[in-house]
Amino acid sequence: MHDEKAPEPGQEQLEQPVLMAKKILGQYLRAAEAEQEAREDLQETRSRMTSIRGARLETAFVRGGGEGHFLDREIIRLEQEECRLLEKIKQCQLARRRVKYRIEQVRSVRLRRVLKLRYVTGMDWQSIAAAMKCDEVRTIYKWHGKALDCVAAQILYVDESGGRPNH
Repeated sequence: MHDEKAPEPGQEQLEQPVLMAKKILGQYLRAAEAEQEAREDLQETRSRMTSIRGARLETAFVRGGGEGHFLDREIIRLEQEECRLLEKIKQCQLARRRVKYRIEQVRSVRLRRVLKLRYVTGMDWQSIAAAMKCDEVRTIYKWHGKALDCVAAQILYVDESGGRPNH
């Protein structure tokens, strides 16, 4: 026999947007990490392009050609990689802006700060409590829950109205 209580009617519907809110907010740090990785790859790709262009010039003018076609194809491949990385960086920046927008829509300064410290800076609960000069981590948990409810309400509003959140 199960001792678990069945969820109250409508409770599952309320939990879904809160989980969705956590997922959306969690995208910030993942996007920041992916953007940093793409920037490092872009730097490496550009460095390789510079080296190959130099080798291409040397091949064309000093050695008289030969392997130039291979180098041309490699430059084209690296240029395509550069475009792909630039697009990835752009998408990561967009994801981060979306998260910041969601956080900024929370009216309470205190609740916004909890979200920023947790999802933008990646602080743990104890560090958030210390930064907010709060003696009890439980209080931070409560504020976090309220903040997630605010973001969840934005999600519900957008789903229902098809427009921008006003919460």
